[in-house]
Amino acid sequence: MSTIRVDVNPKILVWAREERGFNIDYVASKVKKDASIIQDWETHGCGLPYTILVKLSQLYKRQVAVFFLSNTPPETKKPEDFRNLNRQNKELSPDAILAIRRTKRYLELYREYMPAEQLKNQYKWLQVLRERQHDGLEETLRDLLDVPISEQKKKKNQNLKFWRNRIEEKLNIFVFQFPVDESEFDGFSYIADGPPFGITLSNKATENRKIFTLFHEIAHIIKDHAGICITGPSRTFQKFETHCNKFAAGFLMPKNEMAIFSSFEDLQSRADELGVSREAYLIRAHDLNLVNDTDFFDYMTKIEQINKMFMMKQAEENKHGNGYVPRDILSKSYRGEKFFDFVLEIYNANRISPTVVRDVLDLKVMGLERSSRQ
Repeated sequence: MSTIRVDVNPKILVWAREERGFNIDYVASKVKKDASIIQDWETHGCGLPYTILVKLSQLYKRQVAVFFLSNTPPETKKPEDFRNLNRQNKELSPDAILAIRRTKRYLELYREYMPAEQLKNQYKWLQVLRERQHDGLEETLRDLLDVPISEQKKKKNQNLKFWRNRIEEKLNIFVFQFPVDESEFDGFSYIADGPPFGITLSNKATENRKIFTLFHEIAHIIKDHAGICITGPSRTFQKFETHCNKFAAGFLMPKNEMAIFSSFEDLQSRADELGVSREAYLIRAHDLNLVNDTDFFDYMTKIEQINKMFMMKQAEENKHGNGYVPRDILSKSYRGEKFFDFVLEIYNANRISPTVVRDVLDLKVMGLERSSRQ
């Protein structure tokens, strides 16, 4: 059987590759073709084997039809990069670029099917906070979320799921998480195209770090200045990142809840009471002059040693586990209940096609409604 060859828009071949964050050599290795051949296709767009086009569409995570468009789609707007400027390699990885692209796509879908006036009304709270910009923003946000400190202290509420659901329900901010290495970023906020707004987390970060990052990114959204961030204990942040860290710390660890601690065990106990990490509590205490410099660095050194041992143990355990998670559970974990349920709602109302559902949820449509109700 002869090979079916097609002509495509070469500019879209380039666009799709660059949007995915791949270089030509990498693409050539994946489709088992010489790099010069890939270069020729990207220059002329002629005589591309259809089977190779399908492989490229899967690699770039684009529908085949995209490559036949006459006009190149716009580039994905990326949040400002607030990561440590001392990083030797500040380029985003393909996984990070894909996370940004997916975030934009999911927010676009919600915007497309949500009435404009209703969407605007969902963010009235944000305008109020932006107009006030006072020192009591943390308390105002706590009121909006309806989480008094007594609720935060309950063990059942000290997890990502609780805070994620409350933020999506009360603030209408979507919270996504994708498998991006935590050394790349802890998270980013996306507001480039207007409401709805989203926060995306690295799902490889620890639970407490994800929670801290959520409120760091909310500070970005309030300031109308989204960014890609690393929110760990480093003291080398830019001024704007320091502000967002202080906001998150002030929210999760109100000043009147902070206390002097007399031992490492006491530090752990007080951090556990508020559902935050030892690092976060220690830094907050140091900022409030509740611990001196010498003790601060001694405690931090011990924490880093414990964390290193824990990560090594965790990596070893992961090697021996099967790691299997059902696809519908994984899809909801990545996209959050708010977005997952929204897609099902408009699908069941015959407003979107099965193709769109497969695209945004990465799930087969057959049995989807049934599995979502279990």
